Amino acid sequence: MVQIILPYKESQTEQPLHIKANVDVEIGVSSIVARRRANGYLAMEVAMMIGAGDPILFLSDRPVWRVPALLHLSGLGDVANVGMVEIDATSGEVIKLSEQQITEMQNLADAIATRLTSSATA
Repeated sequence: MVQIILPYKESQTEQPLHIKANVDVEIGVSSIVARRRANGYLAMEVAMMIGAGDPILFLSDRPVWRVPALLHLSGLGDVANVGMVEIDATSGEVIKLSEQQITEMQNLADAIATRLTSSATA
């Protein structure tokens, strides 16, 4: 399944929203390739236990696949979304995260893993 999101500015009135869209863009990178690239990036740059979820196509000036970064714990499976990675939908380039974004993902993953895994008893 492919989800496509097209951003719009919020209306300032309470009237019903009418949307008419005609989008003509060639997406050169499939969702499968985007997920693979995100998986590789997350494993190399963030953590081995964080993998890619299902990509969402986001159409804007620069179309991107937004891929959720999911924390996977042995025996529990995917337990939480700890962030997002973007893949350029035309070139396949990973849009690199800042050091701060990476640290925040790692800290969130660590906090969740600590709460969900049992501690050893003496």
